[in-house]
Amino acid sequence: MLALGPVVPRDEGVAREQYLVALPPRGPAGDDPAVDLLVAYLRGHGPATGADFAWWAGLPAGQARGAAERAGDRVVALGGELLDVPDEPTTAVPAPALPGTIALPAFDEYVLSYADRSIGMGAGDRMNVGPTANGMVRPVILRGGVAVGTWSLSLAVGSSGIPAATLFDGESDAGVGDALARVGGFFGRQ
Repeated sequence: MLALGPVVPRDEGVAREQYLVALPPRGPAGDDPAVDLLVAYLRGHGPATGADFAWWAGLPAGQARGAAERAGDRVVALGGELLDVPDEPTTAVPAPALPGTIALPAFDEYVLSYADRSIGMGAGDRMNVGPTANGMVRPVILRGGVAVGTWSLSLAVGSSGIPAATLFDGESDAGVGDALARVGGFFGRQ
């Protein structure tokens, strides 16, 4: 099975290996597409709740609960309402360590994939991040996995082309400058 892979700079240009990567075996597929979708969701977002899965998949809560009940040993309960997939052996290369403060793009899965966003948003301004009334989800700055503010960058003619942060009340700017410098570097604005 193939998936879109990470794109990293290479002197010789973009190679197909940067776009397509082999995925590890996904385990046995069942006869129940809702259970298969739940397992796939938990592989990418677990641990998560049934409400998170319902939100992400756009399923009624009863259908999401039913998928969790039918999943059997393909899903494990971690206590409370948290679900996950059992540990699987992997041959994947470990991901490099991330900096403590990072800038995520608008509409990032980290912000959108959970019905209860209080863990990732902390005391942050969820209404400002979104989804707003018009459906917008702003880019966020995370420190230690918790949103500490939002950021913006205009590449319009006449704009500075420099990323700017708006921190939530009471948050420090520790690491924010480095995170925004990485954003600027990505867009060739250093």
